[in-house]
Amino acid sequence: CLEPVRAVWAALVTTNGIVRASFPSSPAVPTERIAAMSAAMSSLGERISRELSTGALGYTLIAGAGGATLVIALDHEHLLALGLPHGQSLDATFEGVRTSSVPLLQLLGIAGLAV
Repeated sequence: CLEPVRAVWAALVTTNGIVRASFPSSPAVPTERIAAMSAAMSSLGERISRELSTGALGYTLIAGAGGATLVIALDHEHLLALGLPHGQSLDATFEGVRTSSVPLLQLLGIAGLAV
């Protein structure tokens, strides 16, 4: 049985920090902040991946006491950012994103996720 992704918010953003879509439409954190921080996380993750020779960036994760922010690189232009509640299973999140993001990936013309 596939556990659903329990995200507090989700946003499709560009790698330069522009919001393309978000759910809910007005999350508790302003979408501009989500987009800017997602782009910054991606940029830092790419730099670290390059410096440590770990290959193309798949995702970045920042976790705190109250939850986590997961930013998945969809392609060189698009990121999927998720605000996850404390205790959300990362394995279930990745599996849920892999299956539920297919229509979004098709719309964007992306073959599939690297995660």
